Amino acid sequence: MSQYANRQGMAGLGPANSTVNIYSGLMNAKSLNLTANNNTPYTWIWLDLHNGPLVLEMPPKVLGVIDDMWYHWVVDVGITGADKGEGGKYLILPPDYKGDVPQQGYFVVRPKTFWVWVPWRSFLVNGDPAPGVGLIKKFTKIYPLSQAGNPPTPTFNDVTGKTLSTLAPADYSFWEALNKVVQDEPTDPIDPTTFGIWASIGIQKGKPFAPDARMKKILTQGSIEEAERLSRYLQE
Repeated sequence: MSQYANRQGMAGLGPANSTVNIYSGLMNAKSLNLTANNNTPYTWIWLDLHNGPLVLEMPPKVLGVIDDMWYHWVVDVGITGADKGEGGKYLILPPDYKGDVPQQGYFVVRPKTFWVWVPWRSFLVNGDPAPGVGLIKKFTKIYPLSQAGNPPTPTFNDVTGKTLSTLAPADYSFWEALNKVVQDEPTDPIDPTTFGIWASIGIQKGKPFAPDARMKKILTQGSIEEAERLSRYLQE
């Protein structure tokens, strides 16, 4: 469950909703991430909507997305988003939110899960990441909608060179992670066929996941074989 692993990998770097993780000195091999480049300053933010709507003030001149916990695209932000790369306020609402929504001043986003991931890229200026990082620190804010009149300043955390992994596990814990997301998040975005596959191995909403020794062995071996297959694919 790669999105859960992503969140867990970043969890030790600071709490959600108030931590802005920046690779201000570019990424290197100490950070294990799929598809990441070592010539791009990345910013990664995790948001938890369980307590209500959040405002994310975006900096200008970035390129990014908002993804839900199922790794489904929600919206673009930055250059290809509603702010057109000029920065702006994104109001991110919890699933099935029924409260009042301001009619002006925000780009309204309605993800289908409570946890969302907001990654973006800034850009090098003559090979230097500092100008883009400066814009991020100057303009980025995260706060509950109720604090819009007096927004707090987030913690900017430089994670360059830190050892961490956001890769999905390649053992039995993969299935435990998947089950946790199934139990914790709305499953409306998931198609019935996928639900049926999960149910066949004992993962069902509202029910305990307790495979017997035989099934646990099968799931463990399946995780290992899939990880090996992916590794071979990436090396080709």
